[in-house]
Amino acid sequence: MSGSSFGAEILSAFSRGQMYAAAFRDNMQEYNRSTRTGNYSHSRAEKASVRHIGEAKRWYRQAMFDFMAAENNVVTGDKDKSFNWVCYKCHQASEKALKAAWFAKNANKARQKEHSLTAIAIGLDEGSLFDEAQNLESLTGNYSYLRYPDAVAGCTRIPAELFGSDKATNAIDITKRILDMTSDIIH
Repeated sequence: MSGSSFGAEILSAFSRGQMYAAAFRDNMQEYNRSTRTGNYSHSRAEKASVRHIGEAKRWYRQAMFDFMAAENNVVTGDKDKSFNWVCYKCHQASEKALKAAWFAKNANKARQKEHSLTAIAIGLDEGSLFDEAQNLESLTGNYSYLRYPDAVAGCTRIPAELFGSDKATNAIDITKRILDMTSDIIH
């Protein structure tokens, strides 16, 4: 081997080493950013249920505060046309409670970036949570429909004009049932 060929090999190996080190560093940073979701579990760990009761209780506490805010908003709904916000807060409370139940049942399956109540509820119990999640989504529609005028397709009305006291009260009742059922899973 000539001196220049050997130097080229060394440079090539060094470059490859830098590339692998950068990729490893990026993977480690991504791993460290993931928070208890099981995204980086090994195949054996993915199959095992990993309960994270502390995280479940933390999510459930926030769900309860969201629900209390929804209940408080029902009182002012007629005055400030905020029944859509009651329904939105019910959606938020239900979403967080369902995610809390997943943390309690199997944290590897907690889908933190999912917002569809029915998608989150699948597999949590024999089906009653799914049914209640479906009831709430049927009542309120897509969660963006509750907030954005452009989400209300083919309509000149806005979300504040589409939700009344009856829908808000029904949303409160359904959410209360979801909170009760998820509490049974967590506690």
